Amino acid sequence: HNLVLKACANAGDIKSAQAWLQRLHANSLTPSARSVGKVMEASAKRGQYDSALSLFESLADEDRPNPIFYNLLMDAAIKSSRLSDATTWLVQSLSVGFPPELLSFNAIIHGQGQLGELAAAREWLRRMHLSSIQPDEATYNGLLQAASKAQDTSSAMEIFEEFKQYGIKPGVISYTTLITALCKDRQIDRAFELLGQMRSESVEPNLVTYNSIMSSLATVGKSEEVEALFSELKARGLKPDRVTYNVILNSWGQSGSSERVIRLLEDMRQSNIQPNTITYTAALKACSGSVHARTGAVAVGGSTAPASPSPSASASATSSSSPLPSNYSSSTSQPSSPSSSSGPSSPTAAADYVCAAIRRDGVEVDGRLLAALSKVVGQQRCNEFRDSLGVVVAEGGSMSPIRRRSDAENRIRRQIDYGW
Repeated sequence: HNLVLKACANAGDIKSAQAWLQRLHANSLTPSARSVGKVMEASAKRGQYDSALSLFESLADEDRPNPIFYNLLMDAAIKSSRLSDATTWLVQSLSVGFPPELLSFNAIIHGQGQLGELAAAREWLRRMHLSSIQPDEATYNGLLQAASKAQDTSSAMEIFEEFKQYGIKPGVISYTTLITALCKDRQIDRAFELLGQMRSESVEPNLVTYNSIMSSLATVGKSEEVEALFSELKARGLKPDRVTYNVILNSWGQSGSSERVIRLLEDMRQSNIQPNTITYTAALKACSGSVHARTGAVAVGGSTAPASPSPSASASATSSSSPLPSNYSSSTSQPSSPSSSSGPSSPTAAADYVCAAIRRDGVEVDGRLLAALSKVVGQQRCNEFRDSLGVVVAEGGSMSPIRRRSDAENRIRRQIDYGW
C-alpha cells in the first residue's frame, strides 16, 4: 500500500493517491506517516493547499506534530496565494516548540513580498532576529520585492544598503529587483549606476535586468539607448526574448522605418521567437510614423490615396495596392517578401508583411492592432483585413478584444452580402 502511495506521489497523480488512501481507510488500514508525507509534498509542489491540508488531517494525532508537515503546509498555502494560512502554520510550528528555520521565515517574507506588504515583511524580519536567525540574500530579496511592489523606491534603496550590514553580497536577483523598481519610478540614471555597480562587482546582468532598463528608456522615447543595450546584451551572450523585441518596437513609437521593422520581425522569426498581438501592434505603430501623407491621405504602394476611398475607387485600388493581396490567402504559410509588394521602404509593404504573418501564425487580433493598422493603410482596407479573418469587434470600442465569428454568423453574413 505504501509503495503504491509513493509511486502516485512521485508521478504527481494526487487524485489516484487520494483514492488509494480512501480505500485504505475504508478497509481500516493505516498508511505510514511517511507515505502520506510524500503525497503532501506532491500536493505542495503544485500549490494544492486543500489537498495537503486534507492529507494532514488524515494523519493520526500523534503523527501530526512534525516540522516537515508544517513546512509542507506553509509551502502549499503560499503557492495557493493563501498567505494568512501559511502564517498560521508558522506561528503554530513555533508555538509547539519546533526550532525556527530560515527557510520557513524566508517563505513567509517572500509571500509578503509578492503582495507588496513591506511592513508585514519587516515584522517577520524582526521575528527572525528575535529567534537568532541570520537573514540571507533570499530574505532581503523578499523585502526588496515588497518595496518594489509597493512602489517605495526609497525603502528599496535602504534595504539594499542593509545587505552590507550583514556581510551579504547582493546577487543578480537583488540587483535586478532594485533596478526594476527604479525603472518603474523613472529613476533611469540611478538604474544605470546600479548596472555599472553590478559589472564592477562581477555580477552579470541577466535578460530581465536589460529588459527592465530598456523598457524604461522606451517609455521616454530613447530608442538609440535601447538599441545600444540590445547590442550589449547580445554581445554578452544573452538571448533576447519576445519582451526584448517588443520593447525595441515600442521604443520606436511612431518614428520607426518600415524596413527596420520588417528586419526586426524577421530576426525574431529566425530566432524561433513567436511574435504576439503586442509585437504586431507595436510594429504597425512604428510604421505609421513613416506614412508620408497630407491630411486625409495615406501612402499606399508609394502613391497618395484618399484615406476613405469611394466604393468605385476602392474596387480598383484593391487589386493593385490593397493590404489583402494574394499573400493573405488562407493557404499561405509564409508572408511574402516586402519587396514583392510596394518596395522595402513602404509602410504598406510592412503592413502586408504583418497581416500575412498574423494569418500564418494565428495571432489574436484586437482593437488596438486594428487601430494601428488603419493608420497605415486606411480604415476601409483595415476593415477588409478584419472581415477576411472573420472576426467581430466586441462592444466597447477599439480597446476591446475581438472574437472570431461563428460558422452561423459567417453564414448570415454571406446571406447579407449575396442577397440570399
